[in-house]
Amino acid sequence: MDSRYVGALVLLLSCSPARSITVDEILGRYEIALGGRGVLDGIHSLQMFGSVEGMGLSGTTYSVQKSPDWVMERIDIGPLSYAWAYAEEQGWIQDHSGVVRTLSEAELEEFLLLAQVGAAAPMSDELRAKMRLCDEFSDSSHVCVVVEHGGGPVHLFFNRDTGLLDKVKLSKLGMPVEARFLDFRPAEGLMLPFRGVQTIAGMFSLEMKVDQVKVNATVSDAVFRRPGRLEIVRETSCVVPISMNGHLIAPVNLGETTTLRFYVDSGAGMSCIDKSAASRLGMTSQGALPAQGVVGFETVGVAQAEELSVGCVHMQGVRLAVVDLSLMNQSEPEPVHGILGYGLFSERSVGRIGRGDSLLLAPPGLDPGEDYVKLPLQFVASVPMVDAYVEGRKGRFIIDTGNSFPLIMHTPFAIQEGIMPPPESLALQSAAGIGGGGDVFVGEVDSLVLGGVRLEGVRTLFSPTGRGVTAATEVAGNIGLPLLERFDWVLDYQNAVLYLRSRQ
Repeated sequence: MDSRYVGALVLLLSCSPARSITVDEILGRYEIALGGRGVLDGIHSLQMFGSVEGMGLSGTTYSVQKSPDWVMERIDIGPLSYAWAYAEEQGWIQDHSGVVRTLSEAELEEFLLLAQVGAAAPMSDELRAKMRLCDEFSDSSHVCVVVEHGGGPVHLFFNRDTGLLDKVKLSKLGMPVEARFLDFRPAEGLMLPFRGVQTIAGMFSLEMKVDQVKVNATVSDAVFRRPGRLEIVRETSCVVPISMNGHLIAPVNLGETTTLRFYVDSGAGMSCIDKSAASRLGMTSQGALPAQGVVGFETVGVAQAEELSVGCVHMQGVRLAVVDLSLMNQSEPEPVHGILGYGLFSERSVGRIGRGDSLLLAPPGLDPGEDYVKLPLQFVASVPMVDAYVEGRKGRFIIDTGNSFPLIMHTPFAIQEGIMPPPESLALQSAAGIGGGGDVFVGEVDSLVLGGVRLEGVRTLFSPTGRGVTAATEVAGNIGLPLLERFDWVLDYQNAVLYLRSRQ
């Protein structure tokens, strides 16, 4: 490229506020800053090996991209391991429990978006089409580009002086996430960040450092291959007795003798144990990770149970978040010791058929019958969501068996769609969960349509200030157990399906 053009473009972006900068100009300069189109087009594979530290844990990271558009990332930190990949037009994720499943459409969209943003490659025409200049956030140091997608806006901040991408901001279920790219150095003609810092909710940080870069080295296709399913459950079905007190509570065995009571909670992205129970059992907690509930944030550690059993399901080496359930237990006649979340649901079909006090556990792929409506599941942060309509407005709603309220409306969606009632028309009520307790407001919505079934006058929790999960912009709200109990239902995470049959 003519050096006179590069100099003119630098002058335009950094010194001339009179003319509007276009997204194409910003991305053109970004490609030049990375090394130029010639260098970028010559990259057939890029591997980065590094270390990660933060939240009281440390470990290693590995990322690889390979032509045409394959990508894989892995992080092993403390007792937790995560991996996700895209190859041959398919994506998979291996979670902290070792469970492998296909990425849902929403997850795949966000994963590919962030993979492209962080890749040493030109951004695709499809991604460019989703970009526009930010209405705000640009300043004397950065020019901001926003990418609109189903999971909410992603803001990219390009350095006005260097043209490089300095930081990315997005939201995960109401928790603000910021990734900063630092210490850019040349490697085989590329300018790459050798240090990165990810901050969650402004309080929790992970620092990643690159130790080694390999450019155009041979990368085996096996790196991107989906791992086999772990044999952590028996291929049997059973019915587990439960108690009902606004929640589903199931008996859980830790080891061979200790029987505890756990909430069954599809809204929990990780299974949990109460910190007092963990202490009694001598379970060591590691790290200080962020957890979020309806009304706020909480710092949690991670412990490991050698064996956890519920009914016919037996799991080995189960990782559990160590949480404080004391506020929730104030409303329980007997103490509850933990939460069965994603670790249970991810490997089983879990359902409630009929009104008895029992829970169905079956292998993935259970089809309960032709009289059930089949709704596709999407996932954000390992939490399942489906499309539903509130007062005629379509949104994505979390399916949350651990929520004892019929419906929770997230504040951004309620305000945007004109569903938020005036505060004076709402009743004040206390709520408690992960992240503490607080006051919320209770009213109702005129209608909710789920799986083609219309429900009238649904009791609804509102939070006019939008705290915790209720501040999430990428999700409209949360459908809780009392509303689900109007249906027979089965959740199948492996096949990303919610089956519903109305009991009306």
